[in-house]
Amino acid sequence: MSNLFAAMEAASRAIGAHRAALEARGQNAANATTPGYARERVQLRSAALLTPAGGLPVLVGVEATGVERMTDSFVDAESRRALGAHARWQEALRVYEEFESGMGGPGDPNLEEACDALWASLQDLVMQPENRAVRAVVIQRAEAFCDAVRRTASFAKDMRHSLDGRVNALVERVNGLAEQIAKINGEILQARAAGRETPSLLDERDRLLDELAELVGASVLERPDGTVVVTAGNGVLVSGPVANRMRYQGGRLLWERTGAEVRLEEGTVAGVFEGAAAVESFLAQLDAAVRGLREAVNAVHRNGFGLDGSTGLDFFAGGALDLELNPLLRERPERIATASSPAGIPGDPSNALALARAVDSAPVLGDLPFREAVRALTVGVGTAAAGARDAEKLAAAVRDSVLRQRDQIRGVSLDEETVGMVQHQRAIEAAARYVTAVDQAIEALFEMGAVGR
Repeated sequence: MSNLFAAMEAASRAIGAHRAALEARGQNAANATTPGYARERVQLRSAALLTPAGGLPVLVGVEATGVERMTDSFVDAESRRALGAHARWQEALRVYEEFESGMGGPGDPNLEEACDALWASLQDLVMQPENRAVRAVVIQRAEAFCDAVRRTASFAKDMRHSLDGRVNALVERVNGLAEQIAKINGEILQARAAGRETPSLLDERDRLLDELAELVGASVLERPDGTVVVTAGNGVLVSGPVANRMRYQGGRLLWERTGAEVRLEEGTVAGVFEGAAAVESFLAQLDAAVRGLREAVNAVHRNGFGLDGSTGLDFFAGGALDLELNPLLRERPERIATASSPAGIPGDPSNALALARAVDSAPVLGDLPFREAVRALTVGVGTAAAGARDAEKLAAAVRDSVLRQRDQIRGVSLDEETVGMVQHQRAIEAAARYVTAVDQAIEALFEMGAVGR
């Protein structure tokens, strides 16, 4: 008789265990498209032997030992590393392409074209140094050249400023994510101290960690108590329930508590910094090239003489951001110094020829004349963009491969869950029939008067 009651216990355990497993399958199906969700499995095992007094040992069915989130710590770490690497190159490529597209186009002459036009007008001036219409064209081309320089430099400066704003926004998001993760760490500690499982908190934390990895290339170390330590670059961003904030100040990213500089190698923020450094370098080299051209042209122009005998005048003033034609020349084109001496032959073009040569071939960056220097700077941006494009494609392929692997472990397959539901449903039905059969057996024994014999 005791064995029959043990059988009832086994059936009851089976119904409870498979019902929990069925509920987990339903939870998975409901969250099939929920970002960051990791499917769950109820762990089932055969219950221990039960040995009734004076009876034979019997099994007491199946029991649920807990709920397991289907994750792999190694694959999770690799996926976050891949997310950070791809985000870095994706952002760097975005900056390079935006900068490249703003370097001039149809209807907006770039620096090389503007320099060529100025040089061509000076060549015409060599041929007709006394022609006032030709001198007016030189003034117009020189002002157009200054406009092109200022426009390019202003674009670079404005873009550099906008990148500062982007970093500020990204850093605020990073700090917000770090604080949310630290808060979840604290909630997990409290839940585990109370003996409760926290799969929903773990799912939410994983989602936040993925986003953080994309932003700063974060690495994650899980502690035995269920909390995580998050590192970013050269420092700890989150440790248990404590977050370490960053701040962006003076073009530098700093740890708020120590003031030490944050050094990031992966993530969107690292990509912004890479692009910003390229823009800043371009602007500095452009300014050096413009100042070099200005000094070369001014040195020639100061030594020449205009039609009115004027001399000692500069041709250009300012740097890349504020380059302008000398207003004294704009007001009176006859002051353009085309002659080498005030008493030279009529129509002396020797200084105009020297001006044309200075614009064409005076070295401004090392041994490079202005046009070649600008071409090198522009090609440098294009080369950097091409390199970032190739790196982004490779990083995207690695990211997609790792994420597919992670999805195979964590992701929900509705077909698989449906099959599992049917299996658990059949197990519950079988256990219920077993209960009915045992109940009928017990009833039959009572009717036979077997009780007490």
